[in-house]
Amino acid sequence: MSKIISITGDVLGSASGLTNATTNVSTLAATQPLVGEVLQALSSTTAEWAAVGNVKSSQTGTSTNEIVVFANADGVTLLQSNIITDNIYHKGTFTAKGQLISSAAADQTALLGVGTNGQVLTADSVETAGMKWATPAAVDNNFTVRQATVTGAILSTDNIINMENLAIATMTLPPLATNSGKTIIVIKGTLNDVTVQGNGAELILNGGLASNTIVLTGSANERLMLVSDGLKWYAM
Repeated sequence: MSKIISITGDVLGSASGLTNATTNVSTLAATQPLVGEVLQALSSTTAEWAAVGNVKSSQTGTSTNEIVVFANADGVTLLQSNIITDNIYHKGTFTAKGQLISSAAADQTALLGVGTNGQVLTADSVETAGMKWATPAAVDNNFTVRQATVTGAILSTDNIINMENLAIATMTLPPLATNSGKTIIVIKGTLNDVTVQGNGAELILNGGLASNTIVLTGSANERLMLVSDGLKWYAM
């Protein structure tokens, strides 16, 4: 049987049915296979060595970093554009825990160091990386309820004013410019009228009509909610 194997790469197989262990053993290839080829069955012969699919194992790159990719049914294309080593990031790129890669400009990158605990990522065009770690603004979670009995001013720190006035009273709202987003609720706790007026000539928009004042009349516990956008107060 050693005479049957004559060249490197030969293998043994059946040329017909297994009727005789001696006569049905033959070599499957007449020449040594190329690197990358695989053995495949054919209808005309027992088998032969052939390249797999559309990948040509004999195709080689012409410069560093090229790879072989599928192009069409007839062959392959050598692609180099996305294998440039400058565009490959590996663990050696980072020098400290928590670093981020950001775009500094077209075709330029920048490393952004980690912030301190509690900071948030914030866009900043002045920074090289286009962003920075910053401490978020403090949120005022206090909700102030204040009782008033006479004419006076509604403070920027007030959230609810409970008017227990024994006579007609006028309450002046805080300035719009420094209270954008502010919500104030006025409660008329007695039968006495309460007039709510804007600061100076500032306006209150009520039902599509702008005025400097709104008067709460009628029964006790009448309520008025006012919301500022920095330009006007809106009655709700």
